[in-house]
Amino acid sequence: MNWLNYHHLYYFYTIAQEGTIAKASKRLRIGQPALSTQLKQLESSLGHPLFIREQQRLIINPFGRQVMEYATEIFRLGRELQEFAKEGPDDVQRVTLQIGALDSVPKDIVHQLVTRAYEIKDCYVSVVEAGVEDLLNELKQHRLHLVIANTPAPIAPRSQFYSRSIGEMPVIVCGAPKFAKLKKKFPDSLNGVPFIIPSRHSKLSFDIAQYFEARALKPRIIGDSMESELDKRLALSGHALIAIAEQSVKRIIDDGALVKLGLLEGVSEHVWLTAVRRHVPNPVAAELIQSFTIR
Repeated sequence: MNWLNYHHLYYFYTIAQEGTIAKASKRLRIGQPALSTQLKQLESSLGHPLFIREQQRLIINPFGRQVMEYATEIFRLGRELQEFAKEGPDDVQRVTLQIGALDSVPKDIVHQLVTRAYEIKDCYVSVVEAGVEDLLNELKQHRLHLVIANTPAPIAPRSQFYSRSIGEMPVIVCGAPKFAKLKKKFPDSLNGVPFIIPSRHSKLSFDIAQYFEARALKPRIIGDSMESELDKRLALSGHALIAIAEQSVKRIIDDGALVKLGLLEGVSEHVWLTAVRRHVPNPVAAELIQSFTIR
C-alpha cells in the first residue's frame, strides 16, 4: 500500500494557492528545485498530473481541483484536531469561543450573543471585527467558531457553511436635530433631502429603493456606504439622512445627537449567525447556532 505523503500534499496545496513554484517556494521557505521535485513525486504517487504547465505558471487541472478539495478538507480537519487538543476535556479546561462580528451589527446584539454564551457554559469568549469575506474565510479556516452579520453565507455546492436568521431589526430614517421638522410629514418630507443609502449591492438598499418607488419619493441620494459607522458620522455632522436599523442608533437618539424621523414600514434588516460544519463541534457555538435569537 502506498502511503500518502502529507508534506507533499501540503506543498501541492500551497502551490495551487500561490499559482507558481516561485511564490510557493518563498512562502514555504523551500528551494524551487526541491519543491518542484516533491510535486512531481506526489503526481507520480497519485498517478496523474495535477497542473497544466504554461511557461512559468501552473494552472490546476480538473484532477488537481478534486485533489485540492480533499487537501482542503484534510488540513481543515488537522486544524480542528489541534484546536480540540488545545482546549482539552471540558472538565479540565474552559471552552474557548471565537466570534467574528461584522462592524455594522449593533453592539448590543453582539453583547446579547456573548452574554448568552456565558449562560450556556463557563467559557472564554474572544470577539473580532472585520468585513464579511475576511470573517467567513477565518471561519472556514477554523480560526472562528461563529460569524454574526447582516447577511448569510453564500450558498454553494459542498459548502461547509450554514447560516440561520436570528432576528430582524426595524429600519428607521434619522438625521441631525436640524432635520427634526421633517418628522411632521414623514415620509413625504424626504423629497429632495440629502440621503446616504446602504451599499447598492445589499438587500437593504434594494428594499429601501422599493419603499421610495412605491411611495413616489425622491430623496437626493448623495452616496452609498457599507460602513455603518461612516453613515452615523455623516448623519451626526448633518450632511445627510440615513436609513439604519433602529437598534444601531438607539443610544445616539436617546442622547439627542440624532433624531428619529420615522419608520420605514415593511423594511427590516436581518441578522444572521453562521457556523461551519465540524466533526467535533464547539458545545457553546453549537447551542448558539441552534437556539440564539435577538431580543
